[in-house]
Amino acid sequence: MRRIKRLDLATAILAAFACAGQAWGFEKVSIRVPGFAKPIQVYVVTPPGVQAPERLPTILALPPGPGSAKMVEGALAKYWEKEAVKRKMVVLCPQMQGQAFARAAFRLVPSVLGYAARRYPVDTRKVVVAGNSNGGVGAFGCFVQCPARFAGMVVFPGAPLSGVDVPRTLSGKAAYVLVGEKDETWIRGSEEMNEYLRRAGVQVRYEVVPGQGHSLDIAPKKLFDWIESVLSR
Repeated sequence: MRRIKRLDLATAILAAFACAGQAWGFEKVSIRVPGFAKPIQVYVVTPPGVQAPERLPTILALPPGPGSAKMVEGALAKYWEKEAVKRKMVVLCPQMQGQAFARAAFRLVPSVLGYAARRYPVDTRKVVVAGNSNGGVGAFGCFVQCPARFAGMVVFPGAPLSGVDVPRTLSGKAAYVLVGEKDETWIRGSEEMNEYLRRAGVQVRYEVVPGQGHSLDIAPKKLFDWIESVLSR
């Protein structure tokens, strides 16, 4: 795959997240992963009042920028947390740069989902991987390397992870790709990703958001409506 030049927009993303408020109801856990010297930190959002043996749809959401605690909490507050609680979904958000997470997807994805399924009401048959910016690149990397783990992918925006091939085993899966009309660098990456996924048989919904740049102002309802439509198949 051709390498895409990407902008470091962590400062701009943080400014946008500052307007969204702080995450208001998560648990932060440490997960040990084979081959990693230190545990990785994962933020977990679970709806209240869930009773065993109920299992819930789950979103593995990779954060933008460097994947710092501030980025994770900002992403949870702006896009994921309130709507997930409302719709009875679990959200797992690793405190880790999205592309770095994807580079170790073969170890990290099974470890994070396995831990979550043992401790939380996670339905491992109904998992979507998601992310924005660097998290979108990471979500693509996880999706194509661990296709059996995910029912679908949503990125806003994303781009191909360099050096990773798109397998034929993705055929029939679903992806939602959004990118801002004014986000020229990421439009190129998103279009390239769209092309790769379609060639692999993925059902892609591709949307250029009018008038917006890199940090998309998207109603969480829009993302969750698509996720629910995929998981209800």
